[in-house]
Amino acid sequence: MNESSDHPVLFITGGAGFVGRAILRELSKDNPVFSPREIRIFDRQPLRMEKVFSHLPINVIEGDVRDAGSLVDASSGADIALHLAALIDWGTHPVKEVFDINLEGTRNVIAACRKNRIPTLVSTSSLDAIFPGHDLLDADETTPYPQPFTGPYAESKAAAEQLVQAANGDGLATSVIRPSGIWGEADPYHLANLAGMAKSGLFVKIGSAKTRCMNIYVGNVAHGHLLLAKALREGNPAVRGQVYFLVDSPGANFFDFLSPVIEEAGLRIQPRNLRIPGWALVPFALLAEGAAFLLRPIHRFHPPLSRFALSYICSDFTLKGDRAVRDFQFAPAYTVEEAKHRTGAWFRENGI
Repeated sequence: MNESSDHPVLFITGGAGFVGRAILRELSKDNPVFSPREIRIFDRQPLRMEKVFSHLPINVIEGDVRDAGSLVDASSGADIALHLAALIDWGTHPVKEVFDINLEGTRNVIAACRKNRIPTLVSTSSLDAIFPGHDLLDADETTPYPQPFTGPYAESKAAAEQLVQAANGDGLATSVIRPSGIWGEADPYHLANLAGMAKSGLFVKIGSAKTRCMNIYVGNVAHGHLLLAKALREGNPAVRGQVYFLVDSPGANFFDFLSPVIEEAGLRIQPRNLRIPGWALVPFALLAEGAAFLLRPIHRFHPPLSRFALSYICSDFTLKGDRAVRDFQFAPAYTVEEAKHRTGAWFRENGI
């Protein structure tokens, strides 16, 4: 094995974000899946450093995936590309911007890989790509895309993952990961919103207690990315051009699953059993989306409540992750209980 194989140059778009930082934590472990000789973080935002990153060979490059030229320059000499950059949107951004970043940005990443002869590309998609907006049980990678999609974000991610699959071949090995609902350290979405409710003293659970959805710890998502990149890099034919769900626990009620993490972070849940049906909150979701839209020219924010979030939380939506286990031996690096302790400790130390 040469140095490139043992210690590849890793190029990560969106590497300063939620999943990107989790990948850096995984690479900081004593026995990582592989040990890059250089980690290039390509992102519009700065990387918030953590103590565990201090020994990693990180090179942060400010850039936007919509800029094809800067992608080519930044990724020159890389051996593995992890494409995480995306605009997560629940109807508050212009449709063109969503597609420019999520679809055309992915097209630019593929072109940069070809231009620089980067042999391995793992792209991150979303379970939103197949969520129909209503109950869907035990979906797997053969489940068709919904018609219609729940919105531009879901449609853009579905189109992007098809681009990545189609790009497999001619010296480029590609694969796509569709994580289930991600939570963990530095979670800016699920846990941030739940923490806000806990701090307000009005913790409202939405929908039926029997509703189940899929959740996965961000550390296990990061571990899965590295395992899949390694499998592609080593020439595993089973993983080329494929899409994979990552699952680390059974379906569970969104609020009942994540409430212990909020308590682990040192916050109190009061009242403990207040539930409101989803339909009753639709007007508030519309108001939140409207406020986000109107404020967009001066301040962008993710509304704490949206119609998509309501449909997701109030639907039974469960996934099967057998293919990842079979094809590249994915197994969670962390148990659910360990993940909850790690996440709570992180938020106690760093704040919500």
